[in-house]
Amino acid sequence: VGALLAHATKSRSAEDHSSALVARASELLPGNHVSDLTPGRIDASCVSGSLCGMPEQSSVVRFVGVYDADGTVTGELSYLFRRTFAGAHCALCDITHGRVRERSQWREARAMLPVPFDAYHRNDQPAAVRVAAGDRAPIVVAEFTDGRMELVLDEEALQACGGSPKQLVDQLLAVTSSDRG
Repeated sequence: VGALLAHATKSRSAEDHSSALVARASELLPGNHVSDLTPGRIDASCVSGSLCGMPEQSSVVRFVGVYDADGTVTGELSYLFRRTFAGAHCALCDITHGRVRERSQWREARAMLPVPFDAYHRNDQPAAVRVAAGDRAPIVVAEFTDGRMELVLDEEALQACGGSPKQLVDQLLAVTSSDRG
């Protein structure tokens, strides 16, 4: 939306071009914020929302997944033992990894995300991620442009993906398209 509005600011070719951009921006922004703009008079201060009274929209800058295993040799062996003999599993591991290494289907699906996806184990996750996740794993957290981190997928949501990288990416794309602000 910001790009549309910035383009209208730079484009002085025709008022109808600006009108079309204002109309499209009105569809994309909540409320009637953009409809109050005069075509051809869009400026950068309004794009940011700072002078229009509308809070700035915060966008996802990355996703962070946390596996339900420790990233040490002992942790990996413990997970393998629990998985083999106790039937325990990590829903995020099931999506991203095969028996030994990262799945090619996961690499392909991850490439469709508009932002990076970083993965950590329970023992090496950043403190801010641990707080946002409520010290739970497996999970996926979204980090926003305003620095905030928000839990977007818990263990149940990851299990609902049924081990499918595509289903996980579809859920993450839904988060980026709705960018919680």
